[in-house]
Amino acid sequence: MGKRGWTENAIQSVIEIQQKLL
Repeated sequence: MGKRGWTENAIQSVIEIQQKLL
C-alpha cells in the first residue's frame, strides 16, 4: 500500500462523515 492508498481512504472517510452530518 502506498501513500495514495491511505490518502484516498482518508478522503473517502471524510466524505462519508460529512454526508452523515449533512
